[in-house]
Amino acid sequence: MTSRPKRDRTRVRRVPERGIYDRPEVYAILDAGFVCHLGYQAEHGPVVLPTLYGRLDVAPIEVVYT
Repeated sequence: MTSRPKRDRTRVRRVPERGIYDRPEVYAILDAGFVCHLGYQAEHGPVVLPTLYGRLDVAPIEVVYT
């Protein structure tokens, strides 16, 4: 871990020593891919949506196809 998270809600709880909070390093990880998976709990069970993402300067861009 290179620095601390600004909020308790955004800290890594599972295997916290693997957490990375250094902005350039996080951007490099994000720039290496273009698909992520967004998951949530619905009434009928868990739902996971494959999602394309990108970055324009520092603002993330999400494109969700359902």
